[in-house]
Amino acid sequence: MKILIVILLIFNQLNSGFAQIHRTVKVRAGSKVVDYFSQSEIYRYPEFTQGRVVFEDGKYSINELNYCILTGEMQFLSPKRDTMVIINENKIDFVEILEDTFYYDNGFLEVVDGKNILMAMKQYVKMSNIERPGALGSRPSGIQATPYSELYIHKGRNLHLTVPDDIVLSANTDFFIGTKSEGFTLYKKKRVMQLFPDHNTLIENFINEQNIDFKDKEKLILLTDYLQTLKVVPNYFSSGPDPD
Repeated sequence: MKILIVILLIFNQLNSGFAQIHRTVKVRAGSKVVDYFSQSEIYRYPEFTQGRVVFEDGKYSINELNYCILTGEMQFLSPKRDTMVIINENKIDFVEILEDTFYYDNGFLEVVDGKNILMAMKQYVKMSNIERPGALGSRPSGIQATPYSELYIHKGRNLHLTVPDDIVLSANTDFFIGTKSEGFTLYKKKRVMQLFPDHNTLIENFINEQNIDFKDKEKLILLTDYLQTLKVVPNYFSSGPDPD
């Protein structure tokens, strides 16, 4: 399958302090990244499945879709069965695949739970280290944590690219809280408290009683269900940057 779009490489440091790291692998120089990941780690669904991309202007398209975890892209199959990439993500209202809904907010976020307040997750692969030959055969290492998708884009969107150096990759999941209209923010305790300033004591008690771990998906679903009953601060999601 072919990927037909090329974009320049831009390195951005990725905040993953609240990520679940499912697995870390070292990819040896001269080998293909895809050989180190199972199909379920590369794609969200076992096969491309009919779904719907709805745009902000109300128009929509129906295609065979799949979310590529390895590259962070929403992909679809062309009539010739080539793998294509959905671009202009900022013009997308939402994407539906089977019973799942995705919103785009600096990456595709899959809704996990909630009605008024939504919990979402972002699955991605991060390149956390790179090693190159140094003096006397040593392999000094160290780079800023970077989404693997940036290396992939730089190499011409070739899913089967061969890496020239040893690299360390990790499969991650970040959790977010937000709304469809105002966007999402990383699911942190401090952020939750700021969203519900009139209910901090109740929320603190609930977090302690239920032993809420902000890296635990099931625990966050439990917290999200509880938060549905509380009144959120209007327009808070667009009021400022994430707290530390």
